Amino acid sequence: MQCRGHRDNGESFTADVWFSTYKERGRPRLAAIIGEVTEEPIINHTEYQERTALSEREVDVLRYLVQGLANKEIAVCMGVSESTVKNTLQQLFAKSGVRTRSQLVRVALETYRDLL
Repeated sequence: MQCRGHRDNGESFTADVWFSTYKERGRPRLAAIIGEVTEEPIINHTEYQERTALSEREVDVLRYLVQGLANKEIAVCMGVSESTVKNTLQQLFAKSGVRTRSQLVRVALETYRDLL
């Protein structure tokens, strides 16, 4: 699986990561092996912050997403269409470099916790 990451200085990288599960003393464990790391073009910190800054609507969608609401429920709470919620989620996926809702929740809690 390829994972994207961002350093504190705004630099981006992609790494090949393999996951494996095993048991130790009868308890499930997860191991991650990081393979090749590919450096991406360096961008300055200001550009990185501008590119990853969230709009008010994106923050609102994240708040509801973290609470476990479905797109329809988020739309009702925000007074917008379900399509608007889906479009906003696509923008959030692109900004955060993730593909799934659960990954987006993780990124939200790690990166934007103070906004939620």
